Formats: sequence, structure tokens, C-alpha cells
Amino acid sequence: RCVGKRKSEVLNIQARDIDPRRQQLSIVRRPDSKFDPRLNQPRVKTREHTIAVTREVIQLYQDYLVHRRGVSGASKHPYLLVNHKAGPTQGQPLTKGALEEVFRTIKQSEPRLSHLHPHLLRHHFNDKLSETFDKRAGERNEDEETKVRANLNGWSEQSDMAKVYNKRHIDRKAREAGLKTQETLAEVMNLNGSDKGDTT
Repeated sequence: RCVGKRKSEVLNIQARDIDPRRQQLSIVRRPDSKFDPRLNQPRVKTREHTIAVTREVIQLYQDYLVHRRGVSGASKHPYLLVNHKAGPTQGQPLTKGALEEVFRTIKQSEPRLSHLHPHLLRHHFNDKLSETFDKRAGERNEDEETKVRANLNGWSEQSDMAKVYNKRHIDRKAREAGLKTQETLAEVMNLNGSDKGDTT
């Protein structure tokens, strides 16, 4: 929820990929791993990359490891997220279908989250990243933002995806600024008693 990774990247994380001491997470490509019993193995589509994570994420990881140790079959493979339901698949690496079921359960339990889906969290991360750049002092550097976004998402610097997210943010800011300007102009005209005239 905090790091903006694709669901396949999350499902591919092994316990050793998180380094609590350095507070970092590594996204590693493992095509056709012999340790993965899933028929439809999640594949990392981006480049291998390492990102810093907060102490909160590290704490969640460590708490989950304690809980994971009590799940039958979880010690037979290195993947972090496992199936906790009793049955023949208990302890096996969490599948794409199982992750989708988690989100369906969340949406059924909380109507306000009816729009929630795994990739939405990735969009949310990138939106918050744009806001972080907005709050930085000094003139905005779009080239730097593109490179940072590409790095955090595992894209090459030549990837168009970083530019797509940048454009989405700029379009949204332009819309907000345009509406705010219209509201301000309307208020001024009303104060001047010109609301009955042409305000286009």
C-alpha cells in the first residue's frame, strides 16, 4: 500500500528481499523459479530495483513473519506472502487469484472502498509522489521528476510511463487551477455588481 508495486511484483517478493537493517526492499526478477509451485507464476515486468522503505513497513514485515511461522507449509518455500486458509493450499505462496479475492473481500466489507483494486494503489503512490515534488522548494524540474519516478517504479529512464504519470498530474493541476481561477473571477464580478452581465 505504501511502495507502489505491481501485484505480480508483490507476490514475487521473498522474505530475504526485505532488509530491515538498511530499510530497503529489492524487486528481483525470478522467471520460472524452481522454488515457485504456482502454475501461473507472478512475473516482474519492470527492471530489478531497490527502494527505501519506512520503519512502519519494516515493522509490518517483521510482524507478518512472526504470524507466517505459524502457518502450516509456509516454511517449504521462500516467498513472503502465503495462503492462510485451511486446506491443501495452506502455506503455499499467495496466488494472483487469492490476492484478487482479498480485494473483493475488502470491497464487500467496506462499501466506501468499492472502487479499490490492486493497481489503484500504484496510481495512488504515483499521485502522492507528484504531490511530494509539488511541495519541494524551488522551481519544479520535470526531467528530474521523470528520472526519480522511473527509478522508483523500476522503469528505464527512456520509458514513456514516467512521462504519462507526470502529464496526468499536470493535467489535474491545470484543471484545478482553471476552476479556481474561474471561481475567483466570478466572486470579483459579483462583488462589483456585474453578475448580471456576460461572464464567459
